[in-house]
Amino acid sequence: MNEPLLRINDLRQGFGKGKKRFYAVDGVSLSVNAGEIFGLVGESGCGKTTLGRSVIGLYKPEGEIFFDGKRLTGKRDSGDIQMIFQDPTSSLDPRMTVGESVGEGLAIKKTLTKKELRKRVTEALTLVGLRPEHASRYPHEFSGGQRQRIGIARAILTSPRMIIADEPVSALDVSVQAQIVDLLDSLRQRLGLTVIFIAHDLAVVRYFCDRIAVMYRGKIVETAPSRELFALPLHPYTRALLSAVPIPDPRAERERRHFIYTPTDSEGQAKMQKISPTREVLCTDAEAKKYIKVVQNHTKTAQ
Repeated sequence: MNEPLLRINDLRQGFGKGKKRFYAVDGVSLSVNAGEIFGLVGESGCGKTTLGRSVIGLYKPEGEIFFDGKRLTGKRDSGDIQMIFQDPTSSLDPRMTVGESVGEGLAIKKTLTKKELRKRVTEALTLVGLRPEHASRYPHEFSGGQRQRIGIARAILTSPRMIIADEPVSALDVSVQAQIVDLLDSLRQRLGLTVIFIAHDLAVVRYFCDRIAVMYRGKIVETAPSRELFALPLHPYTRALLSAVPIPDPRAERERRHFIYTPTDSEGQAKMQKISPTREVLCTDAEAKKYIKVVQNHTKTAQ
């Protein structure tokens, strides 16, 4: 089996000092394969964004991060991993033109002439559905969807192998969300990108992602292919999360039962365990045996 493009071992990211120190990411281990769209979901405050920022090098976490088999340490300057931020307005400098913002990543390296840099910026803007003349304008002249396209152009300019998209559609109108998701999928196929898609909108994740990790209070509680996770959620928190997804049928929505997750005393003894070849769940040994039977029965029924 090929080595995953990204592998994270026991990653912890703490904030504060002394008794006030807490861990927003607490012992996360996961892998992302080349070419896949890996979804990272969970409620606000669970540590999704902190995990993404730790991988990109904006924080200095404990643990190990390997990219293409090489351990990442210190500042990331290779350009292999880039990030698309949640708020396209605050992530763009209002005093810089679009061309300056998009080209900044290559401009600071001083490896291209001004003409070559302008050409690369034009190509990036064209790839995300904008026009070359937009390079001379400022962020406030664009809509939210256009600003997010600018953020995507900035991310792909350095020809990265992986993009971390931090809730890139949450601040956009529903119609624009679909356009941005389709754009990311198109770029993924055209440029051979691997995407970590951080989101809390499970409807979007279900449509877009190949595999999903569910995060709760700084820990991964379940990982599985998208289809398997939505067909048969195992961890109680995953079931609670999926039960909150709205159903586009008023009658079914009124009649369905919402599941509320309450952590149990056994949570401290839980560890990530392989339930099937494609699925892992944070659970105790006794829970793992139960989940394995549930998956086996579900597989028999499906056949």
